Amino acid sequence: MQFRTAGATLADVPNTFVAGQTLKARDLNANFAALDARIATFEAAPTHLVSTGNEVQTGAYSADLVYDGMEVTLQPGTWLVDATATLSSSVQSDAVQLGLWDQTNAVDVPDSRSAVATSAALNGGYFCGADSCFMAPTSASAVITVATATTIRVKAFRNGSSTLTVGPPNTAIVLAPLNRISALRLR
Repeated sequence: MQFRTAGATLADVPNTFVAGQTLKARDLNANFAALDARIATFEAAPTHLVSTGNEVQTGAYSADLVYDGMEVTLQPGTWLVDATATLSSSVQSDAVQLGLWDQTNAVDVPDSRSAVATSAALNGGYFCGADSCFMAPTSASAVITVATATTIRVKAFRNGSSTLTVGPPNTAIVLAPLNRISALRLR
């Protein structure tokens, strides 16, 4: 039986008791054993995950791009996931965003998109070449609760008809690491 308050799980024990009931040592010991096993599982799980990716990937024309150069696999629990990637667009006037992608379930992570970035809004924080505009690093984050192991990647969104690249479009531009995703277990 689970006890909950304000959405948080307090305990998951096999035996519950009511007022006036005689307690038995085996029932109490079973509850303590269940709690001890749960604590051991939580303590053994990683609490901080980091993945970086220096691979440059370019998507298809007029399509968003899920970057497979880095990922973190979250174990059951609640996590703060933060990602940074350098994006570029083949069209200077196109706007881009970064978001989180649930690779396990093939869906966008709700409410994880960054602010919209455009070359004009960066006030010189970009480099435009002959066929693309290099945007400044863009960040996205979200608090994610998962019940089973879930792999998270980043996804680049374009708001126009262009080709997106994660990483600089010009190999002469060197940044290290280009892209990073991290997850911190909250509970």
